[in-house]
Amino acid sequence: MEFKGTKDKWHVLKIDLSDYKSISIGSPINNKVICHMTLGGSVNNTDEYNALLISKAPEMLIELHETVIDLKILRNQIADASKTNHLFIGMPELMDNWIERKQQLIKEATEL
Repeated sequence: MEFKGTKDKWHVLKIDLSDYKSISIGSPINNKVICHMTLGGSVNNTDEYNALLISKAPEMLIELHETVIDLKILRNQIADASKTNHLFIGMPELMDNWIERKQQLIKEATEL
């Protein structure tokens, strides 16, 4: 499940406050516009926060992928510990559910 979009960090490129209200999100390396939001009326804080969230999506996807890797390592360690320590019983299955939900979200974000 590889991200096939623009791999650079994204940022809010501009907020156009002329009669044509819009926010663009793009790559700072080449100023390539990745997402352009046309707004009806004036730009408000909600629009700016939406743009900020969209601009952080690639970094969050990478962190989510890293979290899955870390959870798998931790899950295996807990599975071993659960063989000798009753406090860990049921935790591997719980972690499997966490991992599955994260993997499903990554799949939804990377497949058309």
